[in-house]
Amino acid sequence: MKIWKHMQFANVRLLAVHDGLADQIQIGVRGLIGALYLTDLAHKTRRGLEGQLRAGKRAGGRAYGYRKADGKVGEHTIDEAEADIVRRIFTEFVQGKALRNIAADLNRDGIKPYKGKYWTVSTLWGGTTRPSGLLTNEIYRGVIVWNKVGKAKDPRTGKRVPRVNPESEWHRADAPHLRIIPEDLWQAAQAQRVRRKYTPRSLQQRPRRMLSGLLRCACCGSGMVSDGSDHGRPVIQC
Repeated sequence: MKIWKHMQFANVRLLAVHDGLADQIQIGVRGLIGALYLTDLAHKTRRGLEGQLRAGKRAGGRAYGYRKADGKVGEHTIDEAEADIVRRIFTEFVQGKALRNIAADLNRDGIKPYKGKYWTVSTLWGGTTRPSGLLTNEIYRGVIVWNKVGKAKDPRTGKRVPRVNPESEWHRADAPHLRIIPEDLWQAAQAQRVRRKYTPRSLQQRPRRMLSGLLRCACCGSGMVSDGSDHGRPVIQC
């Protein structure tokens, strides 16, 4: 309707193939019909995704550690090379290794993440409000989770904004053929996440300097570390 008003102001006429010159009533009715169609299409899409989930197929995108199954739409298989990296990350995390050190070692070894150029702490842990990190993805224990995050259109900007759905609205389906992490290792990692999440700030390891953990090598993308000093000036190396 907003575009229609701009067209009217500019003395631009709108001609429909079957109905001829469009007027305000036609614009309003067709806009309503279009909105209802899109809403119905969204419901049908969700029902289709739920059917995919019940069939043991992924209803979302591909996670790190998997690849698309040849000739099978909506099915994924384990990528053994990436699966070894996933097992390495979980094992080192359970052993107490800091996330930034895990990410730095992966970058140093030239291992590329599924998205982005470098591994970061947020890649492994996720955001503060969105359960999107590798360590929180239940697909690695053989459970497909769908509908974690929904999207709502901001009426001011027209952009779709992600929103975390309540856990009661999440859909889960067992997929043992996609299991990469043993259940005991998964549970140990989640217990480690809880311990680290609720550790008092006074007991957490704090960076010694303002740029600790932030500097990256321009060649390989790995983290930069302090290596002593040279005539009172700090020396940083990859």
